[in-house]
Amino acid sequence: MDREPTYATALLPPERLAALDQQLASMEVTLTLLRFAPGDARGAIPWSPALSPAYCRQVAAALDLYGSEVDDDDGNGIDSGEAHEVLTAEPALLDRLHAQCDRLRRVLALSEEVLEAVGSDVMALALESHVALERVGRADRITPWWKRGS
Repeated sequence: MDREPTYATALLPPERLAALDQQLASMEVTLTLLRFAPGDARGAIPWSPALSPAYCRQVAAALDLYGSEVDDDDGNGIDSGEAHEVLTAEPALLDRLHAQCDRLRRVLALSEEVLEAVGSDVMALALESHVALERVGRADRITPWWKRGS
């Protein structure tokens, strides 16, 4: 006998959950390639979405004007022209990554709300069924979670 799917299982069938898992796995792979390793010097200087882009623009503008006066052999392997390119291009990338992080935080909060709502629905059904089983004398081996010891 086929049962009607619940609201949650109708909206989140196994195929849709699998698609979400694939999207999350893809995100993890991409972000893992970009992160810095523990002990790496990268990440030592913090990025501020409110302040850093303006600072980078100021330094890029100064390099544009005075880059030829800067010693290009400073050991970091980037000359002033390359530094100018990075400082003008990557803040936009960082702005987008920051917006994506904000979006991921919202998605995480939403997924936690969904988890709590679906979990609550399941618990309500379990409680109703438990009460029905108690009425017919068939719940003696069920230990409610609130009565379990730590």
